[in-house]
Amino acid sequence: MRHIDDIAAKVRRAERIDDAEAARLWREAPLWLLGELATAAKRRVSGDKVYYNRNFHIEPTNRCVFNCRFCSYRRPAGDPEAWDYTMDEIEQIARERQGKGITEVHIVGGVHPDHGLDYYTDMIRRVKSILPGAAVKAFTAIELSYMIRKAGLTTQEGLRQLKQAGMDAIPGGGAEIFDERIRQRICPEKGSTAEWLGVHEAAHRLGIPTNATILYGASGNCKTSQAGSTPSSRSNTAISATRCPKSAKCR
Repeated sequence: MRHIDDIAAKVRRAERIDDAEAARLWREAPLWLLGELATAAKRRVSGDKVYYNRNFHIEPTNRCVFNCRFCSYRRPAGDPEAWDYTMDEIEQIARERQGKGITEVHIVGGVHPDHGLDYYTDMIRRVKSILPGAAVKAFTAIELSYMIRKAGLTTQEGLRQLKQAGMDAIPGGGAEIFDERIRQRICPEKGSTAEWLGVHEAAHRLGIPTNATILYGASGNCKTSQAGSTPSSRSNTAISATRCPKSAKCR
């Protein structure tokens, strides 16, 4: 097994580390070393520049066909706490942000059982017409997979339509944790790791940048204490998300 110093040297040389090396860094490396390595890797990409945006969220609905074990957001149809915004309401949310220097509109919500791809392309066009200078980062891979499959299109065809409507980027939600055993415990109905990665890889081929998120602490909200992520599963998630095609623009 490689020594921590050997693994750190690989990172400093900008060499890719494998799953076992990443897990060992996560478990054994001191925080100062992880910080040093992360800073060096960041500086290779963007130097001393730090980027931020001014964004706001539009969450069109909290109705969802899935029922993830950790989710307190989802509501079934007819629930008094369920919402399903009309297009007029979504336009009003966007208009309220006009003149406020918004650089990004983040659109995510539940996977609605009835809304199709045309509904979402129309939504993007309306938001873009009100905030033309803002980038639209919209819909998790899980939402995208459902709406595109419902339309009877390939992933690439569906993403192309959304891009033409004005979608500039895809957020990282729905990744949760790339460990199928854990996913079966916390979100068995949701798409697999392979499905999530397939959507993002298709986006990269079209020049659509994406990112990925990791879900922490799921075990506290699940029926089994064995459902939580581990250093190994978290490092696997991070590594899987960075194994994008060279043409990818992962952010």
